[in-house]
Amino acid sequence: MSLPAIAIIVATASALFTASNMLVSLATYRRGGPRLKVRVSRRPYKLHEAYLAGDKANWRMSYHVHVVNYSSASVEVEKVQIIPHLRQITPIDFILHRILRSVIKKTLLNHPEMESWTSVELLEGEDRKKIEGFGGARWVLQEKLSTVAATFIDDGWADFLASVTVTLQLRVILANGREAYSRSISLRKLMREDRRARQILAEFHKEQAAIPGQLSFDDLDEESD
Repeated sequence: MSLPAIAIIVATASALFTASNMLVSLATYRRGGPRLKVRVSRRPYKLHEAYLAGDKANWRMSYHVHVVNYSSASVEVEKVQIIPHLRQITPIDFILHRILRSVIKKTLLNHPEMESWTSVELLEGEDRKKIEGFGGARWVLQEKLSTVAATFIDDGWADFLASVTVTLQLRVILANGREAYSRSISLRKLMREDRRARQILAEFHKEQAAIPGQLSFDDLDEESD
């Protein structure tokens, strides 16, 4: 074998070895980089306190958020937001449904106050939080976007079509700019759950008011006056 051929073989082997090292380094980086999963559930949170305080605005279900870090790299959460989306149009959608989508997009999603509506109220946990590798973090929060969206929707058939069209997602923004999203939750489901919570507490309020000698919220307001 000639000397030039040997040189070519050595150079080729060296290039292949360098490329394999780069691939191993890339795989190691991806494996060690942040991989987050955002889990969210809706459950009551301190409804008893809200009931005793007479704060009917908080007679709602709350978001219980669990962010899991499946990587060895630690991450820092910068902000948690609630983001609205429009469900994708399917071929079987009616023309009225499409018209309603355009109205919602114009009046709600492009509203100048949308940025403030996407902010959340943290009931438990702080906004900025560091999550260690293979660790997790939890928040309990409440949002106002679903209640704001409900004000744009009339009762009846329009209520139903609009509520099934709009979905909400929790967005977790990291300090490095990366984002992680939860599953989508339909606005209709959120409105139904909040309505059920208010109904249960309202019925309990009536039962308590019917007990002789039991003060109601109205009685407390009169005494304070």
